[in-house]
Amino acid sequence: MAGCGAHPTYVDEVHTFEEYSRPLPDAVAALPPGEHAVLVGHSHGGCSVALAAERFPDKVAAAVFVATSMPAVGRSMAAATTDEFLKFVGAEPDFFLDTKELHQENPNIPVRPVIFGPKFTAQRLYQLSPPEVIAP
Repeated sequence: MAGCGAHPTYVDEVHTFEEYSRPLPDAVAALPPGEHAVLVGHSHGGCSVALAAERFPDKVAAAVFVATSMPAVGRSMAAATTDEFLKFVGAEPDFFLDTKELHQENPNIPVRPVIFGPKFTAQRLYQLSPPEVIAP
């Protein structure tokens, strides 16, 4: 996803869920005719898998959701993200490490965006990943 792992986009350049997810639908759209993808999403990636599968149903053989956040029918992607994030509210004060809550200017979105910092990402989300995947 844009702004994550080995993707060349910096996280502060990603402003919307659409921008974050764009690499996946682009990859599915680029499949040659007759080829189909099996998409697997984990955590917040489930929303991106759902988006790609919805946009290109003829190119997706299966969508697998592993412990993912998903919006309820009729609710926005922001609701899935917010609900998932709120599960951690009872965590220890230092659980979020260098995570930042950002100013949100869109009056139609009732929550403020959260950017996971490099320490949080390395220690809480990708602690089992190779160093080159989590390096800034």
